Amino acid sequence: MSIDTKALENAVIDTLKEFIGDEVSQSAGAGGTTRPSIFPARVYSQGGKNPPIPDYPYCLVDYIRTVPDGVDLTDRFFDDEGNYVYVAHKKVILQIKFYGTSGASSDYVVNKTHMLMVVDEVRDMIDTLYAQNANTGTTVNTTARVLDKSDIIPSNFSMNDKYLETNEFNLVLATIDTIDVKADKAQYFDKIEMDTENPVNGVQGGLFLEGSDTPEQDLHVNVIAPSEQ
Repeated sequence: MSIDTKALENAVIDTLKEFIGDEVSQSAGAGGTTRPSIFPARVYSQGGKNPPIPDYPYCLVDYIRTVPDGVDLTDRFFDDEGNYVYVAHKKVILQIKFYGTSGASSDYVVNKTHMLMVVDEVRDMIDTLYAQNANTGTTVNTTARVLDKSDIIPSNFSMNDKYLETNEFNLVLATIDTIDVKADKAQYFDKIEMDTENPVNGVQGGLFLEGSDTPEQDLHVNVIAPSEQ
């Protein structure tokens, strides 16, 4: 497993509920409670039907895509459990989209949300929530730092004699993608021995002074794999 895109969506959604929850409509929650109308875009009820449309304005958050942030591989190492871990830095793009009407416009809340993405407390909360809840399948501590955001794209249209509007922008998060080879499948050298005795097996070399072709001291390097012990 690698990047947990659902955990990224939820980290952004929960952060938005905290900072702009009073700026959107409220929807029915469990036990007769209400909650801010900020949801994942790909939500379906248990019956497989689309859930009811919330009152306006409301917000949907959707995963768009993941792209490399530089080179394909930025690190690899053995973790404390003996797994061989590959690490790459990636950029994850999420869409934040608000829906409104002429009487319940989304213009104000989308601009506020867009500006909030430069606030340290907002950025830290997204990062913290993702680190706490991501299931990446590796032992690497993961992150989700706000890297960039697109301009706001407004749109409006009429449907059934009703004016509707949308305001959306993309949020770019910097994270790390990881995958590991489990310890029982990882191949590695268990021990490297160096001594000055002529070996039966291994590589024979020497310590030379600059400009000399004759070694001052013979040197033997023997690499031992776990199966040879």
